[in-house]
Amino acid sequence: MKKLIVGLAATVLYSATSIHSSAEVKIPFVTSLTPSSAFQVVPNESRVWRWGTYEAPRLFDFEQARDLQVLSTEEGAPVQDFTVSDDQQRFVFVKDQVLEVRDATGNVLHVIDQIKTPAGTLQSFTRARFFPDSHLLAVSAKQEGVEQTAVYDLDSATVRFVQETTGAKAIRTSTAYLAIIRETSVDVYEKDGTLAKRLTHPSGYAAYEMGREGTLVLAKANDRRLYVYDGAHQFKESTSSQFITGMTGTYKDIAVDESGKFIGALYTGRDGYFALFEKNGHRIETSLDRDDSVSYSSVLGMSKGARYLIANADGGERTNMYDGRLLVERPVALSIPSSFKEVKVGSPEPLLLNVTQADGKKKQVAAKVKWVSDQPTIASVSSGKLYGKKAGAYTLRASYGGYTATLKGKVIPLPKLSTVSDSSWLKRQKQAMQEKQGFEGSPRVGASYVSWTGTSGSLVQTGEKVLNGKWKGRHFVARYPRFGSQIDRIDLVTLAPSLEKRTLTKAEVSAVFGKPTFKETYATSYSQRVVEGKTTRATYAIRSVYEYRIGQVTCQFAFDAKGTARLIHVN
Repeated sequence: MKKLIVGLAATVLYSATSIHSSAEVKIPFVTSLTPSSAFQVVPNESRVWRWGTYEAPRLFDFEQARDLQVLSTEEGAPVQDFTVSDDQQRFVFVKDQVLEVRDATGNVLHVIDQIKTPAGTLQSFTRARFFPDSHLLAVSAKQEGVEQTAVYDLDSATVRFVQETTGAKAIRTSTAYLAIIRETSVDVYEKDGTLAKRLTHPSGYAAYEMGREGTLVLAKANDRRLYVYDGAHQFKESTSSQFITGMTGTYKDIAVDESGKFIGALYTGRDGYFALFEKNGHRIETSLDRDDSVSYSSVLGMSKGARYLIANADGGERTNMYDGRLLVERPVALSIPSSFKEVKVGSPEPLLLNVTQADGKKKQVAAKVKWVSDQPTIASVSSGKLYGKKAGAYTLRASYGGYTATLKGKVIPLPKLSTVSDSSWLKRQKQAMQEKQGFEGSPRVGASYVSWTGTSGSLVQTGEKVLNGKWKGRHFVARYPRFGSQIDRIDLVTLAPSLEKRTLTKAEVSAVFGKPTFKETYATSYSQRVVEGKTTRATYAIRSVYEYRIGQVTCQFAFDAKGTARLIHVN
């Protein structure tokens, strides 16, 4: 009898996390700084160099929220451009059309007013930009309307190559490439001057950036989409159609974090002012998207992993810093709990969604989820609840944070109770189990077995496994076999509903007792005989069991293959 009576105990544990309400990641404002018009983030550190035409370059520490170093400039001398080597050992100013090279302390090492090339001399410098992880410098110079850009080794004072770049409005560098950006074209060169990629767009480019690892991002004029090219794969264009914003005006600036995993954009549009994407094209919903503090921003910077963001604001009157530490909590995967595979007609089920975050943690969300049923006449969704309307199959779809999940389910009809008295009878039995540790009118589990008088009987299972006991009226009581002397206590009380002409289904039992704490369906049915004296009162083929914990006792319903309760045990 252990298979049915004493071997079915099990516990199902479910640990629910806190319920969260929104896919939007908070990127809070931290502080405002003096205005800056350009930024260069220090790799692998929470620091950024910021400067302006008439503002000295300052090394700002995001974590300490203060300037650590200021590089003095001559009073009134505008800074045309400024760049810093990754090792922080060389600073190059472009001012008064010459290159001023400084060491790590800010002291001037030398001034370069011209660079000799195989074809002549470069002078009247306009801009400069270090290549990552080196002292190689991309430097542009313009003479008599003709501009040239050279790749120049600052340590050896040698030129790698020179390219005519008249009409260029910006240069960008990565570890391996130099991008020359013109109004309607972008040329990408290797460090030796080999042309790696040429891109053109007749309407022109409104914004652009190239990450240090080679991700090139372009915003075309009058186009809501960002175009992303992978420098690690010959600048193959991303096929993702997800780099879409609500831009209706123009793109102002683009930033790529040093890992190349995040792309940020400033723009004017119907849905906000800021967009943050993962490299695969997935847009991350953030609190900064519609934040008025970035509505007039035109320059953007991001540290590694978008841990910190910095943007000028209010038309350049100040610079704002934002904290992106909560981006690790963004959703990256969704699943709908399997409990929604089945719902009863007319029984509303509050919907929950399982969310996996970027940091690997899991949570459940209830609000801000868009739920859709493909068969609303069978199962409908309203106010975050799933309603079963009639028996049938449906597919449930959930959308949250730019991701979707689906689950196939079915609606089952409500149980049709044999009579109203069967329902009330079940409720009375449940109450008796809670209060008296037995059935209505039966002895309680734990009471004296010897003092309970009745006709000898037994429960006989397939294989002639016998549990002997006593019958009195509709109840069978027994004590479990033990080694040595028996204990004078009742271990089991059993009732056979069919002997009272009651037909109870699983649905009827669930309607009163709820979801079982444990259930099992056997591969094949096994026989269970009910014997009183020498007479077999009934024989049942048991196929499945529901188990409940009711107060201090355990209750098991044994069902046949059709789902009819044949035996009820309390132990």
